[in-house]
Amino acid sequence: MNEDFSLLRVIVDDYDAAQRTRIAKGEQIRAIAQGRDQQDPGYLASLGFVDEEEDGEVLKSAADFLLEAILRNETDEPSPSLAWAFRQQHASERMAFSKMDENLEPHPAWGWMSAVRGVGPTLGAKLLSRLDITKAHNASSFWSYCGLTTVPGQEWHCEKCGWVAIFPEGYNVTGSHKGCKSLAVKRRGFVDGIRAAQPKAEKGQKRDYDAFAKKTLYLLASSWLKAGSK
Repeated sequence: MNEDFSLLRVIVDDYDAAQRTRIAKGEQIRAIAQGRDQQDPGYLASLGFVDEEEDGEVLKSAADFLLEAILRNETDEPSPSLAWAFRQQHASERMAFSKMDENLEPHPAWGWMSAVRGVGPTLGAKLLSRLDITKAHNASSFWSYCGLTTVPGQEWHCEKCGWVAIFPEGYNVTGSHKGCKSLAVKRRGFVDGIRAAQPKAEKGQKRDYDAFAKKTLYLLASSWLKAGSK
């Protein structure tokens, strides 16, 4: 593994760790503040924080406004020690993000990837930190590494409701499916060229793919859909 690749992975891991801790501290603050608010309905309001609502729907809670104020050093409520820890983790997260962005720039794939709508530095760095281009012989190597290869499959079809599903060959499929009392039947198999998504590893079985990379690609796909990317 080359040194630049290793460094990017370390920075991404640091960013994730700082983000998780910052969110956890924020939830602790939120729980305390909302707990006090239940005992004293005017607690958050007395600090100047109220829910932002529109047509009876809460767009942003008073607790969210409180967390933002803590980051701006405007208050230490409801716990000075937690407020300090929240700021520290936020600073660590921002520092790791800056480092991540800095180490992305020289990556040979980032120039192309950054032009794709829906791909930002965070998801881009997370994916590139898992894919070592010096070890992949072809594009399908990446698909396999991310758990996106296909395996021989079987296609099941329900004549009554039109339900169709594909499962890996060897799965014990009963034919029962949601919303229909009829049983589906196997229509085609791997001899007909049917392929299925690679299944998850069974309990106690070692994965033959990188679960972090697979999750990152799922998040990227969601981001592309939201951004209307082609």
